[in-house]
Formats: sequence, structure tokens, C-alpha cells
Amino acid sequence: MRIRTLAIDHASADVLLLLARALDARGHDCEGWVYNHNPAVREQMRDELVEAGLAARVMTVMSQPPLPEVNEVLADRTYRLRDRAALFLVSAGLAAIVRVAVRPRYARFRPIARAGRRIRAFLLMQIRDRRYAERLLDEDRPDAIIMGHDYVGHFSNVVCREARRRRIPLVLSPGLIPNREQLASRLASREHHQVSNPRQKLIARLWPKWVVKVDGQRILRLEWWRILVLELIGLSSPAPWVHQSGRFDAVFLADESEKKRYAALGFTPEKLIVTGSLTGDALALPVPGAGEGKPLLAVAVPPQQARVEGRSDAGEHHVERLNELRTLLEAVSEYFSIRLARHPREAAEISAPLAEAGFQFTEGSTLHLVRQADLFLSYVGSSTLRWGLWRGIPTFAWDAYGYEAAARASGDIADDAAPGYDVHLLARTLPRAMRQAMTPAGLQAWRERMRPYVRPREQSAAARIEHHVVQLRIDRGRYFARLSPGAE
Repeated sequence: MRIRTLAIDHASADVLLLLARALDARGHDCEGWVYNHNPAVREQMRDELVEAGLAARVMTVMSQPPLPEVNEVLADRTYRLRDRAALFLVSAGLAAIVRVAVRPRYARFRPIARAGRRIRAFLLMQIRDRRYAERLLDEDRPDAIIMGHDYVGHFSNVVCREARRRRIPLVLSPGLIPNREQLASRLASREHHQVSNPRQKLIARLWPKWVVKVDGQRILRLEWWRILVLELIGLSSPAPWVHQSGRFDAVFLADESEKKRYAALGFTPEKLIVTGSLTGDALALPVPGAGEGKPLLAVAVPPQQARVEGRSDAGEHHVERLNELRTLLEAVSEYFSIRLARHPREAAEISAPLAEAGFQFTEGSTLHLVRQADLFLSYVGSSTLRWGLWRGIPTFAWDAYGYEAAARASGDIADDAAPGYDVHLLARTLPRAMRQAMTPAGLQAWRERMRPYVRPREQSAAARIEHHVVQLRIDRGRYFARLSPGAE
């Protein structure tokens, strides 16, 4: 089978690299497709695939081909009629507004003209992305596509739609748990996402699925002009506030608890398949040199959030939290060898206070670091918390953003809190807990706590995934006959 994996960031690349290697070793024709806005990140992910002995292709849609000209799209009948019609309406409306706005007495229309230019630019980008995806799929003709993420308004969403039109089985193997509250909190302080002006209010009224409330304030998932374009050309999402909400044929999950969470988010239960975790399989592999010297403490450094606990000074707040983390690590540096991992989207200068204090950052992936670790410190809201659990090492969750505190105040349980983790609201309570965890009695207590969550693997996740992907390919005709009405 010709199986393709699409990775759009380091988190999905780590998971899909394991999957592609496993399927390639089983005789399938696997190729990794890499896409990211940052050229340096794209090349790094491609190099990781090549170093693993896999074929890799970088999606150059961001730079080549360039945005098409309006006249080219309107005149070329090979472009989709719906796209050409939407572009004609937008361009004609923009031209009319510009003619009026150049007159001094109609200067109030100039903001609308600027918005029209944004709409046309984003529309051209979506038309270009769709054309790129069409050619890619028609030339390569894969038997199945496996993705790690699907973001609305992203190139991955275009690939999803075009794959479904060609009846190519589409599988999601997620590297994170969708968290609508965390996403909404991050966007709440951004002006373009707030429902405040007439244009945003109109979009919220026409398509209410794009709106959620945060502290009584209505927030849009994307900027209003992007929402308008996606709705006009049929690239909208059934649930914009849920990551991975594209119309997949199957979703491969690590365990039953993940299956319950995805079902609660509205995913079709029949499409949720528990295959086990490729990440868990990788974490179970022995690492040469591990266990030598002082115990290794792996630390996942929390990234800067745009809005934390209702505060708008996110940058200053993040520096405060990094200083708390530095104080914590200095308190335990006598007992542990410490190595840190940045979030994939975080620039190095953001975590400068930790680097200046002399702490070492790993050059590899967080996954590889956790494989070497004797204990693991992450933060509430991070999907990496499960990695320590699967690895079977003491795992600590620091409530860096206040999610757990807010959940406890409302009587709920935070998304990533579980009996297998040790959740701390304050960084200063962690040093003692960490030292206690590495004593013989502490380790025995941890093993007892994690026993219900660490199960022996009778079959690898790769074997289960291969079985279900092949079955989707075999049952393609019957499977698509069962699709819900209205699906593309």
C-alpha cells in the first residue's frame, strides 16, 4: 500500500515518524509529507525523516507556486467554479469600495477596503492551496493518508477535503488531546478574535459555531475575514473549536480514556479505534546509557500563552513563571541531572532566563528525552504528561497557567489531571515531592499508583494500526457508502 503521513509540527512529526518507520518495515510504501510555515522547521522535520531512512517530501505550497493572479483564476476553467465565483464577487465588491473610498468625503469606507484586500488575499491563498493539494493527490495517488493534526484554515484541512473527494481513506493519529478552553483562553486577548465591531458581530450571527464565550466575552475561532472565505468556498469545519475536527474515516487513539474524551467532543464513536500508542511503544524501548550517574530529570518547559488567568500581560507573567521554574530546578540540581525541552513552537529567546541560569536544553525531541529520564516534570494542559505515565516513571504536573486551580474552584477536574500524575498548583511544593519520589519507598509508591495505567503490550500499536489501515482500504466502497448525508 502507498501510505502517506502528513506532519505539520514537531509534535505530530515525532508520532508520525514512529508510524512511518513501523509501516515501512512491514513492507508498505511510506513517504512523509512535511508542512510548516517556518522553512527552518520544515527542513528539520524532513531531515529527521531522511535520517530514519524514509522518503520525505516538503510541501512547498507556502512559497511555490506563488499566489495566482485574479484574472488567471477567473479565466482558467480548470479552477473550481465555486472558487471562481467567490473570487469574482470579492474582487468586484472590493473594486467598487475602493472607487468610493478614494474620495475624501467617503474616507469612512477605507477600513472596509483594507478588509476587502485581506479577504481577497486569503481567498487566493486557499485557492492556491486547494490547487496544490489536487495536483499532489492526483500525481501520487496514495491508498491512505495518516495525519497527526488537522487545524481549521490550515493546509491540512485542504488536504482532508481533497482526499475525501477522491475517496482516499483518511486517518487521524493525534499527538494531543483537544482542549477548547485552553485555545479560547489563548485567543481571548487578540483584538481580531473578539466579537466587538459590526463585521465580527455579523459573522457571529451568521455562523454561531465559530463563537465561544470566555468570561462573558464572545471569541471567534479565526479572524472574521478568514471565516467568511472558508464558508464561501466550502472549506469550513463542522466544529471549528475542536482540534482534529475534520471528517476522518478513523481516529486511532491510545486508550479508552482518550476514546471517551473524543466521543464527548462529538466524534462518531464508530470511528474511534483504540490501537495503543506508538509513543508508548517508543518509550518502552531501552535507551543506551540511561540510568548512569545521577537520576535524570526531564523538564518540558511551558510555552508563553497569550492570556493566562485573565491577565493581559502574558509576556511579563511568563517571565515570572520561568523564574519560578528556575528556582525550583536550582533547589533540586544537587540531587538530579537536569535537561530541558522547549515547546516546538517556542523561540529560544523566550526561555532565555533558564539558559542564562546554566540549564541545558536538549537538541533532540522531547520524546527522546523522556525515554532517557528517571522522572519527568511537565505542566497541566500538555499532552506530554501521558508520556511519563507510559514510560512508567514518576511524573509531576505543574499548574503553570492556573488551569487546575480554576478547575478545582469550579468543582471540575482539569483535562490532563489523573490519578497517575502528581499535580502541584505551586512550583515551590515540587522539590520535596521529587526527592521523595526517588527514594526506594517513594518509587514503590509510584509503581503502585501507576499499576492500573501501565498495561503489558500483547501487540504493538503499529500492528494494530496496520490492520485497521489495510481494512479501511479493503472496505473503501462499503465504508464510503455509510457516510453521513451531505459529507463531501
